[in-house]
Amino acid sequence: MTAAIQRSTPPRHGGIDALPRLLAEGYEFVTRGCRATGSRVFATRLGGIPVVCMQGVEAARLFYDEERFRRAGAVPRPVRSVLFGIGGVQGLDDAEHRHRRQMLRRHLTPAALDALRDDVVGALRQRLDRATGPVDLHREAGLALTVAVHDFCGVPLPEPDVGQRFRDMQVMVTGAAALGPGRVRAMVARRRVEMLLSDLVERTRAQDGDRLDDPLTTVSLHRDLDGRLLPPDVAAVELLNLMRPTVAVNWYVGLLAVALARHPHVLDQLRGDPAWRLPVVQEVRRHLPFFPFVAARTRMEVPFGDTTVPDDTRVLLDLYGTNHDPDAWDDPARFEPARFVDRPVGANELVPQGGGDDVAGHRCVGEQLTIRLLEGAAGLLADDFTWRPDFAPVLPRGHLPTLPPGGVVLTDVRARTP
Repeated sequence: MTAAIQRSTPPRHGGIDALPRLLAEGYEFVTRGCRATGSRVFATRLGGIPVVCMQGVEAARLFYDEERFRRAGAVPRPVRSVLFGIGGVQGLDDAEHRHRRQMLRRHLTPAALDALRDDVVGALRQRLDRATGPVDLHREAGLALTVAVHDFCGVPLPEPDVGQRFRDMQVMVTGAAALGPGRVRAMVARRRVEMLLSDLVERTRAQDGDRLDDPLTTVSLHRDLDGRLLPPDVAAVELLNLMRPTVAVNWYVGLLAVALARHPHVLDQLRGDPAWRLPVVQEVRRHLPFFPFVAARTRMEVPFGDTTVPDDTRVLLDLYGTNHDPDAWDDPARFEPARFVDRPVGANELVPQGGGDDVAGHRCVGEQLTIRLLEGAAGLLADDFTWRPDFAPVLPRGHLPTLPPGGVVLTDVRARTP
């Protein structure tokens, strides 16, 4: 007779409240907690909120099991209101989530993603061509992305407003992990853009005659499973769920430049050989940190290893730590694009933008666009221009999201001659 497995609640880590430790350790917080407890799962408090932290491929497989985990109520409201907005797809579950997600994916066809990539790459190429001095790549990529995604979504953006809109989109990302004035600035920025988009949704609904086939129209006219139009403020949130993450790809463009500055031989591999672009992009997304965690709540008691996570528990899945899981990746601390040559990647192994099913699950709907945009940026940095890094390629792990102090500044940017 097989003895029953004796499971306990997850070990505790971080003292009375681990928020100061999280702010100091950043991307390494969960890994250090796992190391200290000798477990892939531990319980802690963050800002007074009880949470369980998990990492690893097996943790990701469980986390994206929709019978065991839900998203409603998972992200604390202060973070959700800044990063995702209230009422958006990230907080939905089951049929309602799949219905809303299908709407967001409607315009993300391969042809549309390629066209948007070409628009962004063309605009960034022009910006680099015009450079007469040092170039802040993170900023220039962000401006190009801002203009392109507004055009893609059918949202008007007058030229004088481009800079402010870009700053608003960026602070929604940085403000999610900020306290005090940084959080307030992010809330003001989101409110400003949501009000504009909400008004645009109402005007779109009031139009007579033929309608455009663009995301603005699709979101404005979308009906929920009960046949009701989304409230205008929720429709605005969903438009931003297409726009804000696209602009945020500028962080990945900056991280790509950091990787190429750290590993000049990889830049040499890229030049003249487009086949290396995808492996390099995937390794940048695996190796370098961007979004640290995703949140869910248990729907039931969930066994994990020799522990049981209680029902209705808020859980954080460590994306950065899972991307460095030694059970899935050989020598995970080494930057090695060749690991992605002829290697199938499991849905819960490479999770920089979430895991699980890409079609109906909770994986980021913009992941394929991110990959295409980064492939285009890799072509620019390798084949179209020569440049020198004017930054120290270090990434402070306590700053979320992270980039080199002072930005990703390129000097001696010149078009390459054939």
